[in-house]
Amino acid sequence: MVYKPPLYDGGFEQGFDVAHNVPREAVRGEDNLAEALQWLEDVGPGRSYLFLHFNDPHQPFTQPAPFDRAFGGDPSQANVELPYSIYQDGYPRSEKQRNVMRFLYDGEVNYVDDRIGAFLAALKERDLYDDAVIGFVSDHGEQLWEHGSFGHGPAFGLGDALFDEVVRVPLIIKPGAGRYARGTVIKTQVRGFDVMPTLMELAGLPEDKSLDARSLGPFLLPGAKEAPDRVAVIETSGSRIALRNQNWKYVLTYSGSPKENLFDLQADPGETKDVAEQNAEVLSTLRMQILEYLLLHRPGTYLVANARAHRGNKDLQITGIGSPTSFAGLRGRTRRSKDAGTLVEFSGKASGALLMVCGVTVTGRLALVGGRDLPQDAVRYQEGDLQALVRKRSPTWRLFSGPDPIPTTRPQQQTMDARHLEAMRALGYVGDDEDSE
Repeated sequence: MVYKPPLYDGGFEQGFDVAHNVPREAVRGEDNLAEALQWLEDVGPGRSYLFLHFNDPHQPFTQPAPFDRAFGGDPSQANVELPYSIYQDGYPRSEKQRNVMRFLYDGEVNYVDDRIGAFLAALKERDLYDDAVIGFVSDHGEQLWEHGSFGHGPAFGLGDALFDEVVRVPLIIKPGAGRYARGTVIKTQVRGFDVMPTLMELAGLPEDKSLDARSLGPFLLPGAKEAPDRVAVIETSGSRIALRNQNWKYVLTYSGSPKENLFDLQADPGETKDVAEQNAEVLSTLRMQILEYLLLHRPGTYLVANARAHRGNKDLQITGIGSPTSFAGLRGRTRRSKDAGTLVEFSGKASGALLMVCGVTVTGRLALVGGRDLPQDAVRYQEGDLQALVRKRSPTWRLFSGPDPIPTTRPQQQTMDARHLEAMRALGYVGDDEDSE
């Protein structure tokens, strides 16, 4: 039960017996709550799974009274009438305008909280609550001008979508009746993708050992102890990636000219001061972790070299490279040359023991301009290969391959009832009968 038309673009309805979406922009959580309550009436006995989505804290603001003024005055006094999008009358620049947007956002969150409460109350009325496994999580937070912008997308400047006000979200897990503890607050940093194996374990499903994610079930046992942080990797827009633990956040911008930022989350939880230059050792450690993550998880071919591969002040250029992949480089960049086609080049000082990690497409024989040939065959990257490479005492180049791309699959055929089919047609769905794919 969702209302977000773009969700149908990615096949998110696959595997569900019923998929419901509201093909309108200005809707309220009440619509999906009604669908979910009807589903409770129709589902019958036995095990079931429901994905219930509320979109209200997104634009436009649509909450009814009293949630439209629960955290501030009458919005009409600021010439704001609901439904209202922050972008429809120009970007708010005065502090008065911004305060209206802040209290309307808080009101939207309060409204969703109230509707979720109504759904939980319905579960209790039907004696379903105690046995139900419930996971509550948000996809993202919202920037409310903490770093000069509003929203959660990458369009507002360096790293805006990676700040904690956007990426640090609530996560609440309610196990079913049984051996698990209640009322426990876990301080260990966990990740959004840990939710899926957690729900699987709590529902009694077999563990999927192929997942990088790990269940949070052990944290919910009576007497469970805190564990080391689970390192969180955050990505946006194909050009930035961040690694976060409780103490630090490292941000790598890898398109164009690579750039690194480092924030001390204990001393500066608002992420207002870049301390990369003052913490070279921390920066080096986190850089290696994020690059290894990319090499282990991102399909493609990567040219890697240790710092000893660069002697003297002469810039390095490598031929035999086609267009760069989405991971364009760290301490390396690509450009086109009339004489040699596309070049990967390195200029400046190596960053610690690592010279270059650059995603490439190989079009010919790899060679240093004015120097020796480079490895021509890519080997599959294995955990620890990067650390072994920087420990080499000699100049070392490697060509690594990431994992194989996940093959594209056709959506499965599913049955839609007439009401849901009509909603999907309004979103551009092309099926012409109730059994269409």
